[in-house]
Amino acid sequence: YRSNLKAQDYTKGTAATIDDVTATDESFTVNTTKLVAFYIDDIDKIQNSYSTMSNFANDTQQDLNQVIDREVLAEYSNANLSVDDVDIGGTSGSSAVINSSNINRIFSASGRKLTGANVGVGDRFAVIPPSVLEQIVLYTAGKDTSFGDQVLNNGMVGTRFGFSIYLSNNLTSTATWTPANNPTN
Repeated sequence: YRSNLKAQDYTKGTAATIDDVTATDESFTVNTTKLVAFYIDDIDKIQNSYSTMSNFANDTQQDLNQVIDREVLAEYSNANLSVDDVDIGGTSGSSAVINSSNINRIFSASGRKLTGANVGVGDRFAVIPPSVLEQIVLYTAGKDTSFGDQVLNNGMVGTRFGFSIYLSNNLTSTATWTPANNPTN
């Protein structure tokens, strides 16, 4: 990717300040190969009235997809931007508690920060866990929105505030449990 160029004031007949342009090339090394190996005996293939090989192949595809999902999503710590509670009207340095009444503010704050970083609207996406999707569904319930219709009618995750939204069970999260009594063994 290339460095950003900046507009500057210019006065006729004077020297201009030349921007130093740079380019950075990022790469990654593939050092792990995943395999899901299985064997189905020819006799079992003949005796089964359903497509055993096809069913197991679908299962292995889902398993490999989960591995890739976890590897990619584990890179979140390399992000340069974050949204916390202060960005949605709360306390600085505190984690935001996501609920149906503030879900729009979270997407709005995320969009504001990405706009500030010159990330184009067409390049925005969010990967959310089921608990965040639940809050979006609760917010959109009973409202006449195409997103609400998609989620409530057929479970599809669509777009919201210019973000393409993807659902994953492979996101890290934190939770607090405060027991009513002192737990015992």
